[in-house]
Amino acid sequence: MVRRVFLGYGVLGLAYGASMFRGFRLKQVPGLKSWIVTLAAMIGGIGLPLADSGRALDLDALEVALVTFATLAVATHLCDVIDAGADRAHGTLTLPVLIGAGRTKAMLRAIVVLCAVALMLGWHYHAFSVHPEILVLLACNLALTYLVTPETPGLKGYLLVESALFLLPLGPPIHACLDWIASRS
Repeated sequence: MVRRVFLGYGVLGLAYGASMFRGFRLKQVPGLKSWIVTLAAMIGGIGLPLADSGRALDLDALEVALVTFATLAVATHLCDVIDAGADRAHGTLTLPVLIGAGRTKAMLRAIVVLCAVALMLGWHYHAFSVHPEILVLLACNLALTYLVTPETPGLKGYLLVESALFLLPLGPPIHACLDWIASRS
């Protein structure tokens, strides 16, 4: 299974950068770059560990995948929002260049809210294990969509966006703390 997932990861990388038909490259498709980066990171961060452990994509893994997808989509597209001026000047057709930073950020907000709603429904119907710390992470992602603008200085913007990625691995310790607090009540 690991070989198949790794092969998919490699094929995605090659398809993104390699010249396929008469000089056409997948990364030339307008607005597709950040989605490919998000998908590649999902395969590397979720698919490979699942395949290596032999674990199936069950509902708990899907819960992690949903949050990871929302976080990575926000991070990759907000980097494009920060770079919108340079991308426009160089003719790179990212989503913020095509539809504008405001619409891109509105789309990201919708993704985060839909992810939160899906998770809460899963928790309500006992499809997923309850992890309230995920809502904190999603709230941070939502806040980023308001804080980062095309006028945000590059380094400041990148530090804001990248800091949200460091929140992902903090989920389990935060959950353990919340469980400990609940057990003491």
